[in-house]
Amino acid sequence: MALDLSKHSILVVDDVREMRTSLRALAKSMGAESVFLAKSGAEAIELLQANDITIVLCDYYLGEGRDGQQVFEEAKEHGMIAPTTAFVMITADNTMDVVMAVVEHQPDGYLIKPLNKSVLEMRLEKILLRKRVFKDIDATMRAGDFTKAAAICDIMLENHPKLRFDLLRLKAEALLAAGENERVEALCDSILIEREVPWATVYLARARYQAGKVDSAHALLTELVDHQDAPMEAFDWLTRIDREAGDLHAAQRTLEHAVKRSPKSIGRQQVLADVATDNGDFVTARKAFQAAVDLGEYSVYARTEDEVGLVNSVAETDGPEEALKVLDEINHARRPHGGNNASPGWRIDLTYGQMLLANEEAAKAKASIAKALNAYSQEQRDSADPAGLALAKCCYRVGMIPEAKELMNQIVKENHDRADIIKAVRQMYVELGMEDLGEDLIDSARRAVVEINNRGVSLAKEGKLDEAITMLTKASDELPGNLTISLNVLQATLSQIRFAGFTTERQYLVEQYVTRAERINADHPKLVKLREKIAQLQQEHAHEMRA
Repeated sequence: MALDLSKHSILVVDDVREMRTSLRALAKSMGAESVFLAKSGAEAIELLQANDITIVLCDYYLGEGRDGQQVFEEAKEHGMIAPTTAFVMITADNTMDVVMAVVEHQPDGYLIKPLNKSVLEMRLEKILLRKRVFKDIDATMRAGDFTKAAAICDIMLENHPKLRFDLLRLKAEALLAAGENERVEALCDSILIEREVPWATVYLARARYQAGKVDSAHALLTELVDHQDAPMEAFDWLTRIDREAGDLHAAQRTLEHAVKRSPKSIGRQQVLADVATDNGDFVTARKAFQAAVDLGEYSVYARTEDEVGLVNSVAETDGPEEALKVLDEINHARRPHGGNNASPGWRIDLTYGQMLLANEEAAKAKASIAKALNAYSQEQRDSADPAGLALAKCCYRVGMIPEAKELMNQIVKENHDRADIIKAVRQMYVELGMEDLGEDLIDSARRAVVEINNRGVSLAKEGKLDEAITMLTKASDELPGNLTISLNVLQATLSQIRFAGFTTERQYLVEQYVTRAERINADHPKLVKLREKIAQLQQEHAHEMRA
């Protein structure tokens, strides 16, 4: 039976007019009535934002601006395409770099030009079948009911044997999310007995890692990455394990191997750049940062840190004068475009000031540092930014003493109980030859925060919950990066809910401060316990919340 696309809304993206016309004709021949055409990545994003598209046929190379991969990443990142939308990448280039870039970012399929109706029809038929079969599984996964999602996979396995391995992979993902590590191990072992399936080895390693069997997971992944058909996620998980173990040199070797296989992954280039920097290998860092900057020009995953890192690595390898030239090139090349969410911001101005100081141009440096400080003070943040310390240090060096003290007072107050930040603050003052000033500032700032916290907690214990919440929320708004205060706001609000029940205002307060705390440290043990208490209270007071 011929494929019927009459109920689908299709977007064709190609910078060549003849190809757009040809693909539209093919879609029409399969019954499509609603076909949109875009000749660039920018036009594609606009159409995806404005329309309910169910099938995207997108060329990889789109001329100036975003390429097809970047369109896919941005649309996915910002929810412009539904999980049920079929996104098919099309390219005339079947080189390994392009194929790896497409495959590892997992669009629903990719096709090599030239196309004909039978090839397109056959591929779309398979993709749309997968979407229908996986629809309930995906929805259940998004709802967080992972055990149920695994059960649905079992039902679908009986009805769709041709999709067996796809469904088994989804089941493994669901069981991992549910923490069912033993079941994942048993599932993957049974698959691997039947056939060497590389993804099953990755999931087996993930299950063992999640169960605390880190050495076993490491061994599995180390052996797997030597195989030609190793999935790229194997490299990523091996890197993660080595980084967590503190073996950054092993992590760098794995990443270098990975980027040779798939050089167009901006995320992996960024991680390689960061790890190489930590290793003091600025030659490798410079190359990786440059790759990340180039790949990030139109990417939703671009980071200002890549440009800053590139400049700093050039300074390390070729000196500050050459770094200033690179900075000028970066600023000259910048232009507004939709894909890149990173803004130059204060970090670029700070880096410019640092390079000018290194080049003994103090007057110019002061102007750049002042500009950076002004932008920094207007930027919202919910956690410590290591570059904030560097900014304060530069303020001291160019004679902006009051501004530096005010900035450091804020940083210490927001991180009064973080040993790593306080250690870095002390080290900064040692490097500046201002140890006594640093100790006085740290002691004063920490005492101020402890007094606020203690007063708020005391009020809560006295049952004066309204006063406690008012005081603590005010302190948290002044110090949004202080996790302890945010957690105390949550604790006091939950106590109030136990006594007086949920209200719209209290529910909003809980959501606001959970979000703030998660941005600071989503895995903090106290936050994990508070989330459990919140879920329990929501269940107990479900009737109030519905009302």
